[in-house]
Amino acid sequence: MDNLIRKGKSYNIIFGISVFLLAILFIYLPLRDDIHSTLLSNWVITSRSSTFAMQVFIDRCHEGARGISSRSVIRDAIAQYKAGELSWDELADFTQPKFNDGVKVLDNLVLAFRLVDDKVLVAYAGSEEHPVTEIPQFLVEGADNSAIALLHGRYHLVVPSDVVLNGEILGRDVLVYDLSSLLLELNTNELNVDIVDQANFLNLSQGNLIASGEDYQVYRQGARIDYLQQLDPGKYYLHIATSYDTIVGQSQKRMNTQLILFIIGVILVFFVLNMLTVRHANRILQDTESSRDTFRKYAYQDTLTSAYSRLSLEHWLEAQKRGYPGTSYTLVMMDVDFFKEINDSHGHDVGDEVLKTLSSVLLRVIRKDDLVIRYGGDEFLVIFKSASMAVVEDIISRILQQLSSEHSFEFAIEVSYGIAEMGDIFEFDQALKLADERMYAYKRAKNSRR
Repeated sequence: MDNLIRKGKSYNIIFGISVFLLAILFIYLPLRDDIHSTLLSNWVITSRSSTFAMQVFIDRCHEGARGISSRSVIRDAIAQYKAGELSWDELADFTQPKFNDGVKVLDNLVLAFRLVDDKVLVAYAGSEEHPVTEIPQFLVEGADNSAIALLHGRYHLVVPSDVVLNGEILGRDVLVYDLSSLLLELNTNELNVDIVDQANFLNLSQGNLIASGEDYQVYRQGARIDYLQQLDPGKYYLHIATSYDTIVGQSQKRMNTQLILFIIGVILVFFVLNMLTVRHANRILQDTESSRDTFRKYAYQDTLTSAYSRLSLEHWLEAQKRGYPGTSYTLVMMDVDFFKEINDSHGHDVGDEVLKTLSSVLLRVIRKDDLVIRYGGDEFLVIFKSASMAVVEDIISRILQQLSSEHSFEFAIEVSYGIAEMGDIFEFDQALKLADERMYAYKRAKNSRR
């Protein structure tokens, strides 16, 4: 009897160990790998949204530079100088105030200057109260192409733009933007975002390549995950780093806890163990889906204003082109007047509250089928579906009315906007450009009346 009991105990132990090992090999480890892979894919999606935001910022900087160089009044003055109708000093005196007016509205601008005959004609240092005292010589001599440069320990975007009249290059504008505020905005508890040069890229790419796409690579070195994507322009890379534990740590802890419960269950009752295993596995899968939804929300919704993000706009456009190509839309590009002055005078927290207030009014007033997208900085794009111009004007009127009355700021919230209609979704790019131009024309007209 004792031998039989001992054998029974031995069989039970062997059975329990066998079940435990089989569960580890065929349930726990595959499930862990699948969850880790899913969480890593979601992290890559979030990282790509950061690089998208950086590229959008770079594109806006180029647009700003081209806008300055295309201003006809100060461009024509250079032609007069070339023709001998103006002296160098007269040209500089005429150009400086108009050049200042054009560049001082650009966000994150720290330096701008115009070259004529390879000499600095006028310059602006981010503030009329802080005039330019010295311009790095390499910017004057080497500003042929846009590039990212390290100045005073901080990364800046250098954007040259030729001043052209009738096909002839009369001069060149060089604008220098500070990238530090954008990098600070992109940094979160989960993402450490910075810019690295070629040498650091080669060092970071020594790790194990665990994911890649057409324009990005993801490496793992020990406990660290590095996302690298080359920026246009130049030989710099956007680098996003985080620890592997940050990505999978919470899920891994939950899985470890459940594994302990699983072992206890095997020792006590196999039947109970079976039920607990199924229930806990379902809970893990639910947590994974919840994590996926959270990452998607960060990628497709602007976390500050609750409006849609630029990335969601791209996906929306693709869907409309596939399913509703003949639908008409009306675009309204809108931004906050003097937003930089609000941030400078009242602080960025107040500036954020202004953006949230504007977004709240937009989301409350628009119709169910309309969209609000935070296009960048203080710019919002509102897309009206199948709406007449009268309907759009009425909605904008209500938006402006609520902005003027429903806030607690000590200053008025004023906005500028531009409207463009399109009869088909494939006209989106042209309509967006037209709405943007009309918004800036409206802003300039308001400023000229002040």
